[in-house]
Amino acid sequence: MAQKDFNSQEAAETPGLKEAEQVMARLLLAAKNLNLYPENHAIYKKSLQDLHDKLTSFINKYGEFSLEVSKTHTEYQENKLLAENSAHQNLAYLCYRDGIQKLIFSSGVTFSELEEFLKIINAHQVIEDENQGDIVTDMWEAGLFNIEYRTNERIWQNEPLLDLSRLRPVPPDADPGEEPAAQAAPDSAGSTPGSDIQLWELSEQEIEETNRMVALEESRNFNQDVFDVLLVILNEQRDHRDYAQILEIIYECFQNELAARNFSRISRFLKNFHSTRDSYSADNHWALSYLDDFLRMISGPDALSTLNDYLEKTTAEDNQQFEELEEMIGLLSEECIFSLTPVLPKVKSSSARRAALSALSGLARADLRPLIYLARHSSSAVAAEAIMLLSETLGDLSESRKKEALPVLFEASRSDEANVRKTGVSALTRQEDADVYTHLAAFFSDPNPGIRKTVFKFFSRSRSPAAEAALMERLSRSDFNRKDTALLKALYRALGNCGGSMAFDFLQSRLFSRPLRIGKLRAMHRAGAAMALGRLQEPEAGDMLLKASKSLWPTIRRAVRRAKEADNEA
Repeated sequence: MAQKDFNSQEAAETPGLKEAEQVMARLLLAAKNLNLYPENHAIYKKSLQDLHDKLTSFINKYGEFSLEVSKTHTEYQENKLLAENSAHQNLAYLCYRDGIQKLIFSSGVTFSELEEFLKIINAHQVIEDENQGDIVTDMWEAGLFNIEYRTNERIWQNEPLLDLSRLRPVPPDADPGEEPAAQAAPDSAGSTPGSDIQLWELSEQEIEETNRMVALEESRNFNQDVFDVLLVILNEQRDHRDYAQILEIIYECFQNELAARNFSRISRFLKNFHSTRDSYSADNHWALSYLDDFLRMISGPDALSTLNDYLEKTTAEDNQQFEELEEMIGLLSEECIFSLTPVLPKVKSSSARRAALSALSGLARADLRPLIYLARHSSSAVAAEAIMLLSETLGDLSESRKKEALPVLFEASRSDEANVRKTGVSALTRQEDADVYTHLAAFFSDPNPGIRKTVFKFFSRSRSPAAEAALMERLSRSDFNRKDTALLKALYRALGNCGGSMAFDFLQSRLFSRPLRIGKLRAMHRAGAAMALGRLQEPEAGDMLLKASKSLWPTIRRAVRRAKEADNEA
């Protein structure tokens, strides 16, 4: 009889099909957990108890749980159940290999019977020698009264006996068309010891394939198996309590993989997880809150503590590994910004730091609040990291969202902590905003020489109307004194570097103004204006300086001379 299409309407109407899928998923999970954990481990015992509970519930409702066994999968009432990918390791194949065509779990099946059944299956994953027996024999000897099986009797009864004489090698000098004598009378002569050795001896190709299978078995990642099986179960789960328990098991697998630095495997799981979550979100599924809480939990400081330790201690510069790390972090929730940013000041590996910064910046684009919170952290090192991350993120945001974060950078630039203030000023120099120029003009007089240098470079990097307007406004104030010579020089130099036609008119008025209109520091302002004109790229600036050098006013001629001397000293 043809197998029903799993997605057909007819299959969907099969009574108990969904529950059968859930029982099968738990059976697979319990089998895998037996491989992963010792027999007395809580996770294994819990998965076995879940299997027993679900199977008992199914039998009470629908009667015996009967599975048809094929080489690659099991079927319930002609409907294919969960497929298993690794063909030579799955439950269906192992039973099929030993001649089992049907498994029947009947009423009264006990916890201990299920456990014994799983142990038998597990013991026969790899046949180590011909005397080991088979699943059928072990199940018969175990007396599993409520777990029946049906076998293919033809395997044992109807197959012809193997005639070893037909497999005897042909001598090199024999006639190809001649029948070997031993074929006519198999009982007349026994096989020689040499021919038996040749018959059972493995070829080089068979040895290579065997070694490959052993290596594959040894390298199997059971956490990834658990991830895959549990995601299937999540898609079909309807019970709130069971759903939470499954997520607890996934959490432990996540931590195991994180401790082993298997970042790519975690990324694969998280991509599938997000796919499940997206489908739940579209349907407004009741389990959506469970998935969101789980994602926040694995992104929290407790779950990522081992990752923090790794980032702090590693000195590796493995680009491939850190690309996988960046991808994994980017698939977590914004909660991990709180978890990982505090460790950034301690990260020694430049590759690890770049990967973490890139991933966190990507997450912050969706939600700036974690970085805004950390920018006010009590640790100046943590606050500085958050401020710099915030500034790097702003470049990819809309103007309205930038306005949300700029006040935080302004606040940081006014901090009493030199490190935070310097980072805040540096972060502001990454922004193109008129308010930023007006704010930073005041930092030409900051006590920290590094901050003064950063601000000067910011104003001097290009011709900017916003920059020249901010500097002219600052130079127009009357709060300078004789101690501000260096400050005035820096302001005028920066104006010459960034100014245009507006700056030309301002500098001309400063250089040629009558003494009373400039104030007591007129000589300093004249020299500064002459210095700025020398840097200005306006074509009239050279003519203006030439005119000033021939002025009838000695103070104007002296200002030009001092400006040239100051430029030569600089």
